[in-house]
Amino acid sequence: MVRKMGSRTAVLAFVAAIGIAGCQSKSPPPAVAPAPPPAPAPVAAPPAPAPISLTRKQRIANALIALNNGQVAAARVGIVDMLAQTPGDPVASDLLRQIDTDPKVLLGERSFAYEIHRHETLSMIAHRFLGNSNRFWALARYNNIAVPSSAGAGQVIQVPGTAPVRAAPRVVKPAPSDSASAPAIATPERGPGGSPTAADIASANRLRGAGLDEMARGSIDKAVGLLERASALNPQDGAIQGDLARARKIQATLRH
Repeated sequence: MVRKMGSRTAVLAFVAAIGIAGCQSKSPPPAVAPAPPPAPAPVAAPPAPAPISLTRKQRIANALIALNNGQVAAARVGIVDMLAQTPGDPVASDLLRQIDTDPKVLLGERSFAYEIHRHETLSMIAHRFLGNSNRFWALARYNNIAVPSSAGAGQVIQVPGTAPVRAAPRVVKPAPSDSASAPAIATPERGPGGSPTAADIASANRLRGAGLDEMARGSIDKAVGLLERASALNPQDGAIQGDLARARKIQATLRH
């Protein structure tokens, strides 16, 4: 009985040992890799901006600005492109001629010296003497000026053409005194110490008013005469002296 139980115990121990060995030799299951994150949705590219269409006036303005700054290549590209779209455009054609043609062939060999005044530009000079302000580029090339906007006051340039004849200065003859138009005023005697009397002051004021009226009408000589009489009557009145000085200054300007 004891032997039988011992055998049975041995068999159970053997089976248990085989089970434990099987558990130890069995490899663990492989680790599961995490799923990759979802790919971002493709972003649509923004639409290309529509090309800006410039008007004729804007194209010409851009070309003139470029030429004034000495940017000839940029100006030429814009002008040629404009002529491709509007063949024969007179302004664009003339600008291209100024770029490609010898300025002395375009404007002539004859010229005269001219000193640029303060706040004066080549465009203003071209308008005055060439009859076209856009021809400033030809005028600049005529004088070997690479950047027209750099030309300044005091600079002497050659202007194509003949120097204008200066008109003789206009001589303004003093108008004859018209005593009838002036108020008839008797000059009373001076007061004590040579100071103007009340009558002098009143007469001077009337003469001053008449003089200012004549100045407003443009009769400057009459105005000066009346104000001089007012000043003689009341030399102490600063307002009369100021009006007289102003009238004399205007008179001198007109006579020159």
